[in-house]
Amino acid sequence: MHRRSTSRTTLALAELMIAILMFALCAAVCLSLFVHADRISKESDDLNHAVSLAKTAAACYKASDGDADEWCLLMAVPVEADRNNDLCIYYDTDWNAVESHCDDGYALVLSPNAEPALMDKIRTADITVYDAKGAEIFTLTVKKTVAYVGGEHYAP
Repeated sequence: MHRRSTSRTTLALAELMIAILMFALCAAVCLSLFVHADRISKESDDLNHAVSLAKTAAACYKASDGDADEWCLLMAVPVEADRNNDLCIYYDTDWNAVESHCDDGYALVLSPNAEPALMDKIRTADITVYDAKGAEIFTLTVKKTVAYVGGEHYAP
């Protein structure tokens, strides 16, 4: 009889070990899903901010008739020109405008497209928002028909 009791204890111990292993496996899967969901949430938040900033920059570009100096004034944040004559606005990790590039922030870049044949009638620019690693988050192309050039009126 004593032998029978030992086999039941061994069986109960084996069942308990299997239950603990299953629980650990499920916990690992859930933890990885939470990490993945957090990353997706961060990417979604970044995309929402990038779209909002790009739309604001596009509205200011249209309001300025494509004039870079006036666009800078309308944006009402510090703007820098880079070596390609693109206009850059830098943001920190909380999407607050800062005066210069920071390693862990974001950048909004306005790149005017100069097409000499159409420059007097249509002005276009690409607005791109980048993350800290230089990866593109969102791009928007804006076009503005210039109403008055040299005293002549162009219908949009």
